[in-house]
Amino acid sequence: MPKYSGYLHSRCVQFVLVLFFTLHIQFAHADASTVSQIEFASRATTTSLSFEEINLPEREKMGLLGTQYLFDISPALQGGPALYAAATGHRGGLFTWGWALQHNQTLTSHSSLNIGSYVGAGGGAGAPVGGGLMLRHHADLIWQPANWGVGLTLSRVTFPSGQIGSNQIGLMFLWRDQFRYLADKEFGKAIRGVTSSGGVGFHRITAIASSYPSSASRPSMGGVGARMEQDLGQINSYERLNWLAGVEALGAASGAADGYAEALASVGLEWSNSNFGVGVRTALGVGGGGNVRTEGGGIGKVG
Repeated sequence: MPKYSGYLHSRCVQFVLVLFFTLHIQFAHADASTVSQIEFASRATTTSLSFEEINLPEREKMGLLGTQYLFDISPALQGGPALYAAATGHRGGLFTWGWALQHNQTLTSHSSLNIGSYVGAGGGAGAPVGGGLMLRHHADLIWQPANWGVGLTLSRVTFPSGQIGSNQIGLMFLWRDQFRYLADKEFGKAIRGVTSSGGVGFHRITAIASSYPSSASRPSMGGVGARMEQDLGQINSYERLNWLAGVEALGAASGAADGYAEALASVGLEWSNSNFGVGVRTALGVGGGGNVRTEGGGIGKVG
């Protein structure tokens, strides 16, 4: 079996079963007079992905993949949830969840300097994290020509009660969007006439179950989770052919892999009518734990 964790053994096929239902979050169309009676509010958000390689004891290296979903608190201040997980090295299965806060300083019309901190907790994969508290302080130099941007991140990652303390430079990608929601005075009302999605923009939530046959790298196990997707629209003039993008998370629910978890981002292509759909999907992310030897933690799927 290849050592690189992004590959799956040819016998290790994941069977994904849609459980009972797929919940479509659909919004009815209405005339302009109906829409105008509903008051919406929105808050700007920044979603970021970062990758950096941190130093562990005994000269061990671990690639750390991070994602943050930050809301604009003020023109210069952002805060929100964040997730960090091992993606390369030998610690697949290390996850931490927490909260991030950062200050943004505009440098030019297309560049900024972001300074902030993350406080979270977690562990896994036998990493020397002590009690699990993780701190990450960072300064990011961002170039953002449109609603997307790229940059460099200089960070300090520590587990105060453990044995990890590392300084490093990483890469990051981000994009700006809007979190759309009802104004306070609309709470409790029945809503019609909405032609775009609110919140983080998901149109569909799917319950999934997976079965991984046993192999040299892991015991057999079953998992349950959910996939949340956004419809990105039609492909050219093909009326029923759409792009989909989303995220999915799954945890072990049976077998001898208690503690295994995975989180991935996916993109797919789907043809559908009102009663039936068929498509293809690929996903990349991180996973590990529960005696499943994912090496660095990076995993990939096709379906």
